[in-house]
Amino acid sequence: MVLFVTGLCSFHCFYCPVSDEKMYKDVVFADEKRVTKDEDVLEEARAIRATGAGITGGDPLDAVERTCRYIRLLKAEFGAGFHTHLYTMSTDAAKIRQLAEAGLDEIRFHVPPGLWARAAGSAFGPAGRDHVITARMDELRAARQWIERQTAFWERAMARLKDDLEG
Repeated sequence: MVLFVTGLCSFHCFYCPVSDEKMYKDVVFADEKRVTKDEDVLEEARAIRATGAGITGGDPLDAVERTCRYIRLLKAEFGAGFHTHLYTMSTDAAKIRQLAEAGLDEIRFHVPPGLWARAAGSAFGPAGRDHVITARMDELRAARQWIERQTAFWERAMARLKDDLEG
């Protein structure tokens, strides 16, 4: 389930996909359902048989108390295994600590465009662009090697099958 906890955000990213209906407005949506009470969030999660929630916004840390309340609500209703991850541009350690204490499972940082070149030396640390690209390149190399091994295996298997059918 996508839990949009607020349209408030102190950043003004040119690429932001948030709609005019939500942008810079303190509104809450569970998927595309407008939320006016906590039960609305639970109803949507039940309706789609959600096993987790991606928490987004604006910036969920601009409404950190509300965000923590929803994390606790979802974990209380669906159990500790209900996976929650959150997208933010904020590196406010106190707010991040609050999220962890509420039970957030994973946090994903959107590095502001102006920091890409300096991400390694910023509060975003090793989560910067070069680190991500290196990790992806390593994954791609490993995938290519696996595909090459599989291709060689199947080529040998097909050749044996052909020999068996012809022989």
